[in-house]
Amino acid sequence: MKVSFDWHVRRRLCAEAEQDLGRRFAASTPAYVLLLAAFAYGSSCWPSHQVPIAVFAGLFAGAAYWHQTIVTAMRERYDDCPAFWSATLRRAVYASAALWAAFTAWAGVNHADANQIFVLTLVTSGVAVGMNASIGADEPLTERCLLIVLTPVMCIQLANGAFALIAASGLLLALLIAQSRVQSVTYWERI
Repeated sequence: MKVSFDWHVRRRLCAEAEQDLGRRFAASTPAYVLLLAAFAYGSSCWPSHQVPIAVFAGLFAGAAYWHQTIVTAMRERYDDCPAFWSATLRRAVYASAALWAAFTAWAGVNHADANQIFVLTLVTSGVAVGMNASIGADEPLTERCLLIVLTPVMCIQLANGAFALIAASGLLLALLIAQSRVQSVTYWERI
């Protein structure tokens, strides 16, 4: 059922949806540090690569702080320039996805052991599921971020001949894209 709204009402609904998206995303970003720690300890790469792991952990912690700052400022100043805040939020989401993709690429190059690739796939799946849960209401944004996050790990799996993991990751990607489409429709219907 399509309902037409007065443009003031539509603008207010979109503003509330943007701010809700920002709150949910900012709340989920500290999990990146935990997932990084899970990989570092689960794959036993910590003893041999303490500096790069610490740098990535610092980058993820900084990104989490940045996201909190953006959401706080967005709450206070969104009405001044909605297009700016919408673009800023999306840039932050893409930057987080790209940062995880960079970590995945680094880990895949430095840790090509089958067990480590499995652990990397597992934690990257956690990132993808978390992204889907936090930003799933914005379907195009979610789909792009899922591709950014899962493509590097699938390339690593391909390079190492882990075809079962490629199939599982591809299935996860398809499932999460389908779920984000349902989430988006459900979210906007509830409003």
